[in-house]
Amino acid sequence: MKKILSVVILTILFLAFLFTAVTLGMWSDDYIVLIKEDGLYAEHCSFSKNREVRIAAGDSFERPEVSPSGKYTAVVENDVLAIYHMEKRQLVYQYDKSLNYYNWDPKKDILYTSCQDGTLVSLDFEKKMVAVRTITGGDNTIYSNIIPTGETLYYNKSLLMDGENTPGGIWSFHMQTNQEKLLIPAQKRGMYPILSGVSKKGEYLFLFQCGSQGGQNTDGVEMQVYDVENQRIKQYEKPLVTLPYNQNLALNSEDNLIAINSGENRHMNFHKTVGTFLIEDGTFRPLIPENMVSMTPDISGQKVIFSAGKVQEDWKEFGKNGALQIYQASVNKRELKQLTNHTDSIQLNPVYLDKGRKIAYIRAYEDRWELWVMNGSGNQQRLAARNLKKLDSFYGSYYFYEIMDIHR
Repeated sequence: MKKILSVVILTILFLAFLFTAVTLGMWSDDYIVLIKEDGLYAEHCSFSKNREVRIAAGDSFERPEVSPSGKYTAVVENDVLAIYHMEKRQLVYQYDKSLNYYNWDPKKDILYTSCQDGTLVSLDFEKKMVAVRTITGGDNTIYSNIIPTGETLYYNKSLLMDGENTPGGIWSFHMQTNQEKLLIPAQKRGMYPILSGVSKKGEYLFLFQCGSQGGQNTDGVEMQVYDVENQRIKQYEKPLVTLPYNQNLALNSEDNLIAINSGENRHMNFHKTVGTFLIEDGTFRPLIPENMVSMTPDISGQKVIFSAGKVQEDWKEFGKNGALQIYQASVNKRELKQLTNHTDSIQLNPVYLDKGRKIAYIRAYEDRWELWVMNGSGNQQRLAARNLKKLDSFYGSYYFYEIMDIHR
C-alpha cells in the first residue's frame, strides 16, 4: 500500500512540475498580444494548433506592450494605464496619472512612463510589491519616446507653454548618477529631433529630424544616426528620407545593419522602397524593383520581410484586395520572394517569430481583420486569430502598435 501511495505522490508531483514548466515556457516563448473586438488576447502561434488566451474582456483597449519576461502587458484601458499578469489573466496594477508614453526596460520588468504632472516615473515589477520611483521632471514638462538601455534612459523632452508644446530635443538620464544631459537640441529654424530607436548594443540612436509644420513631417523627413560614444550625428554623403513612423524602421541584432522603408510623400502608393542601411557609411541598398512600393519591414539576421505591391497612380487602388502581399528578401543573395497570394484581402504588417522560423501577418478584409501565420519559407499558411480590432488608414499607413505587440 505504501509503495502504491508513493507512486501516486510521485506521479502527482511530476505532473505538477510538467504543468509548471509548460506554463512558464508558454509565457517566455514568442507570442503576440492582440487587441480584438471583444478584449485583450495572447496568441501562441504554431503550425499544428494555435493557443489563444483571452487576458481580459472589453472594447476599450489600446497600445499593448509586453514586458521582457513575457509575464506582464501594459495597455491603455479606458484612458488609464493598466498592467495585466498574463499567466494569471489578472489586472495587477493601474496607474491613472500616466497617459502620455510608456515603455518597458529591454531586460527587466520595469516600466518607464511619463505622467500628466510632468514627471518621469518607473514602475518596478521585479519586486514583490510594485516599486514606484519618480526619476525626474517638473511642471509643464512632457516626456515621450522613452527608450531604456542599460543604466541610461533616452527620451524626447519638451515644455508645455501657454497650451503649446515646445520641443526641447533628445536627452539622456543616467539611473545611477541621476544626471540628465541634452544630447541633440532642437534647432532654431524650427527643426527638432524625434527619437525613434536605439541599437541593440546601445551604440547608436536613430532619430527623425522633423519640422514645426505638420505637412513637412507627413511628406517625409531625414532619418539620422547619433553616435553615442563620439556624441555626434553621423554625416553621410546622401541623406535618407522616410516617413517619421517607427514601423518604417526595423533594427537588427547586428548593430551596423538595419532595414528601413525609405521614400517621401504621405501617400503609400508610390515613392516607398524597402532596403538595408549600413550605419557605418550610410549605404542604402533597395530590396525591391522600381515598379514596386513597400511598407512595414521586419528583419531577422540576413532576411527582411515586408508588405509590398505594384506602384499605383491612384492611392485608392493601393488598398484594394490583392494589391499588397507579403514578400521576403535575402540581404546577402539579393533574392526577392513573394510568400502570399491572397486575392480577397490585403496583407499587412508581417513580423518574424521564433528567430525567423515563423512569420505572422494581418489579412485585412473589407469587413474584418485576421491574424495569419506561416513558416519562414512562406509555407503552411493558416488562420491564427479572428476579429482583430480594425484600424483606420492614414493615406495607406496604419499604426499597428495600437493593436499588437510581440514578445520575442
